[in-house]
Amino acid sequence: MTCGRIRSVRRSFGRGAIALLLAVSLSPSASRAAESPAAPSPPDRTTAGPPATDPVAADPVPVDPETTDPVPVEQWGGLPKVREQFPLTTGFLILEPTSAFVLPAGTWRASAAITWSNTFTAQQDVERALAARAERSSFEREAFERFAAADTDDQTFYLDAQVTRLVFELSRGIGHGLELSLAVPAVEMHGGFTDFLVEPFHDALGFDQEGRSGVHHDGFGLFVSGQGLELAIESDVGPKVGDVEVGIKKRLAGRSAAWSLLVEAEAKLPTGDDERLISSGSVDVGLGLAASRCWRSRCIHGMVGTVWAGASDRLGTDRRSILNAAVGLEERFSERWRLTVQGSYWQSYLAGIGFEHFAEDTVQLAVAVSRRIGPPVGGAGEVLVGLSENAFSFKNSADVSFHLGWQRRFE
Repeated sequence: MTCGRIRSVRRSFGRGAIALLLAVSLSPSASRAAESPAAPSPPDRTTAGPPATDPVAADPVPVDPETTDPVPVEQWGGLPKVREQFPLTTGFLILEPTSAFVLPAGTWRASAAITWSNTFTAQQDVERALAARAERSSFEREAFERFAAADTDDQTFYLDAQVTRLVFELSRGIGHGLELSLAVPAVEMHGGFTDFLVEPFHDALGFDQEGRSGVHHDGFGLFVSGQGLELAIESDVGPKVGDVEVGIKKRLAGRSAAWSLLVEAEAKLPTGDDERLISSGSVDVGLGLAASRCWRSRCIHGMVGTVWAGASDRLGTDRRSILNAAVGLEERFSERWRLTVQGSYWQSYLAGIGFEHFAEDTVQLAVAVSRRIGPPVGGAGEVLVGLSENAFSFKNSADVSFHLGWQRRFE
């Protein structure tokens, strides 16, 4: 198969995922559900307030039949699960932004989310040489090795890739404020198809292209040399099954209090390919605390946690604890439409390998728009479209990420 045909297949994979998610979300069954009003729920005799029929009412307090305690129901969607997809760290566990909501007992949630993350970063001498080119051309391993041989700091790198991550997740509320989840990702690192979007986006914001203008669009290459680490991946990786993640959430306080509180624990199992960076090759464990406070048309969310990341033989990292945090504002404009703005923070997963730029922490800003498909209360599903951009540090994180998600709840 020629390189042109391979690139065409890669583009079809990404565009086909978009079409699949939209087709499922806008299926006739979902449309019929949207046209049919939800059946009113009978009055709940165990609470003092009226039945929860208004999706943005001040006190929608459904009751967990096993405990007769108020349960925060996901009438608010919460923070989108936006995560860092830097090529060198995509195999580690990252606590994604979350909200202090759990599913009611007996309720399932199925979701599919795809993220395309575009990264282009290089050591300063490499970057300057690329920016000085009169026209675009490829950047091969031989050229990189010449820069590495001349680098007195022994910290040469060139990373040009798109990371595509498609995650299927299934969650279930089991009562007593508990929710279990299983997530299976498919990951691909390749040249992609997003360069033609990223460069105009950076120009519009006044950002430096940092050498992008000197190489062909949708190129691929992961080269790192120095500090005892030698990494050279010249051909596309995947798509491959990544590391499976399992999680559990426990509600600490419900909507009877001003704030909803939740503790979550996650574990990532090394089921992916660590040689090609799809996996970190280790078991990672995370523990986090989330808080949410909602009003009639607005909700704020916050999350802080720690990941105990295992050692990666491929990248030369040791076991260490990583602080993760996120904060977000969710604004509902109608029964179906909502806007979320959020910021996420991660300590560096690569602080111990000796590269100055990779030791910097990551800050990511994101905005997402969501629309419910189906009845306004306990809707049949939801579609999400989002965009995220790195901030403050640019050598150790994806430049721009595009997000598309779908979820549906059922019993």
